[in-house]
Amino acid sequence: MKIIGINGWGDWFHDPAACLIVDGQLVAAVEEERFIRIKHAPHTVPAFATRWCLQTGGIDWGDLDYVAVGWDLPYFGQLASPKIGAVDFARKLLTDLHAPDLFPLEKVVFLEHHLAHAYSGIILEPFRQSLVVVVDGQGEKDSISIFRHKDNSLEKLDTFDSRHSLGYYYEAATSYVGFGLSGTGKFMGLSSYGKSTVDYWKSNNARKFSSPVPSNQIGIDYENLDDAVSIVDKFWIPQFKASCPNLQIAGATKAHKEIDFLKRDKLHLNSDAINFSASVQHSLEEAIESLVRTYLSQKDEVIIITGGVGLNCKSNGSLLQKFPAKKIVVQPVSHDAGVALGAAVYFTKQNGFSQIELTDFPYVGPSYNNKYIRKALESRNIHFQYLEKPELVAAQYIANDKVIGWFQGKAEIGPRALGARSILARPDSIKIRDRVNQQIKLREIWRPFSPVVLEEFSQVFFKNCKESLFMLFGFPIVSNASKLFFAGTIHVDDTSRVQTIHQGRTPEHFLKLVREFYTLTGIPGLMNTSFNGSQEPIVNTPEDAIDTFRETNLDALFLGNYVIQSDNLNS
Repeated sequence: MKIIGINGWGDWFHDPAACLIVDGQLVAAVEEERFIRIKHAPHTVPAFATRWCLQTGGIDWGDLDYVAVGWDLPYFGQLASPKIGAVDFARKLLTDLHAPDLFPLEKVVFLEHHLAHAYSGIILEPFRQSLVVVVDGQGEKDSISIFRHKDNSLEKLDTFDSRHSLGYYYEAATSYVGFGLSGTGKFMGLSSYGKSTVDYWKSNNARKFSSPVPSNQIGIDYENLDDAVSIVDKFWIPQFKASCPNLQIAGATKAHKEIDFLKRDKLHLNSDAINFSASVQHSLEEAIESLVRTYLSQKDEVIIITGGVGLNCKSNGSLLQKFPAKKIVVQPVSHDAGVALGAAVYFTKQNGFSQIELTDFPYVGPSYNNKYIRKALESRNIHFQYLEKPELVAAQYIANDKVIGWFQGKAEIGPRALGARSILARPDSIKIRDRVNQQIKLREIWRPFSPVVLEEFSQVFFKNCKESLFMLFGFPIVSNASKLFFAGTIHVDDTSRVQTIHQGRTPEHFLKLVREFYTLTGIPGLMNTSFNGSQEPIVNTPEDAIDTFRETNLDALFLGNYVIQSDNLNS
C-alpha cells in the first residue's frame, strides 16, 4: 500500500507539503517552501515536495494506490458557481503535480481538514485513550473539532464554526499590533513582556467553552470560508480598537499591514503593545483550558493538540501546568502541512494497517551525502576542510564563543529546527544571543531563542520538563542556576521553549555534539535556532546552506564531514 499525502491547492491554501507512507511506514515528508524558498509557499501545490517523496521512496506514479488530500475539496466545489465536482478537482490537482495523464482520477481521495489534523496527532500516542483537540483558523467550515481516540478508533465529539475561531482571533490581534497575519510567533514572544488587563474571550457560559462573538453578527456567514475570514475585520479589529486605541502609536495603522523593523524592534518598550499582547495571549490560554475541561474525561490519559494554534508554546506550557496528571502531546507539524501526513495516515488505516511506523520522525526530509556536499563546495570555489569527527570540532568552536551553522542528516519536517538544520551557539551568553538576533537572524532584539538540553538534565534546570522532543512547550526555570547555564535562552518571563534530546529519539550526530560540548564546558545543552536567513524558510540543500552562510555573520558552517569558516569565503 503506497499513499502520497498532500496539502495545498488554490488561493486559500498555505504550507503545502507532501508525505509518502508505504505499507504503514512513513518514508518521507517535506514542505514545499523548502524547495521554492518562499516562506509558507502560499497558493501553491506541493509539486517539488511530491516529486522528492516519490524519488526517495523509489516509486513511480503508477505504483501509487492513492493520492490523499487533507481537505474536502468537493465540499468547496458544491459552494462554487457553477459547481465543481471531485473529478474536476482531481484532474486539476494531478495536472499541477505533473502526474502522468493516464493516472486514474479515482485514486485521488479527499479527507475533511480537521479529521486529517486529528489523524496526524494520534500517531504520536496510538495506544492510550486520548482527547484530541484540533484548533486552527478554519477548515472547511469548522474552526475547532474535538475527538476521542480509544481502541484504535476516533470518535468526533463536537465541532465549532468560525465564530469560535481561536486562530482568527489570534491572527487579528497579530495584525492589529502591526506584525501582519503571519507574525503570530513574534506576537507570542512579545506577550511575555506585558500584563493581562482585558479578557477578550469572556463568554456568556462560564462552565462550557463558547465564543464572545455574537451568533447574529451582521455581515458574516460563519459557514462560508471566504466570508468567515472577515471575522477579523468585522468583529475582532473593532473590539481591539475599542479596548486599546493607543496602539496606533506603535505604527499599526492598517490591519494586515506589517510595520517596519525599527518600530517592531522597540515594541517591547511600548506599554500598550505589550499589555495588549499579554491580554490576548492570556485569553487564548484560558479559552483552550476551558475547551479541554469541557470535554476531558477521567479515563483520558492523554491530551493531543494539533492544528495551527498548537504551535503556540506558551499555551501548550500552560496546559502542562493546568493538567499535571495528563500527558500533553503536540504534533510538531501542527500547522496545515500536517494534514498531508494525516490524510495519508487515514487512508493507510482504512486499508488494513492499524499502526503507523514513525522511524526517525520528525527527521524524514531530504539528506545529502558527502560526495554531493563536496561538489557543492567545489563548484563555489570555497576553501573547506574534511573532518573525521565534525561533532567534536563543532563543540570546540561553540565552546570558544563561535556561532555555527549545522547541516547534518535528514531534515526535520515542521517549522522548528531540531538539530538537523540549525544555528547553534553557547546557551549561557546574553551577548551571543543578541548577536544572533541582530547580526545573524536579523530579528527583533526581544525575541527569545530555545535551549536544547540533554534529557537527563532537563528537570534540573526547567520545571517538570521530562520530555520535550519537538520544542513546543514553554517551561519555567527551576532556579538561578538555570539563568547561569542558559541565560541566552531564557525569556523575560523566566520560561524557555525547551528541546530535550536522548538516545534513540535524537540523530546521533546531534547528540554527540551536545554531549561533547557538555564535556568541554559543563553545560548540558546549546542554544538552537533555525538555519535560515531573515524571512526565508529553513535551508534545504547544501547550496542553500552555503548561500545563507555567505549572507550572514556565522563563524563556521558544518556540512556533513566538511567545515568552512567565514574568513575562508571567496566572493
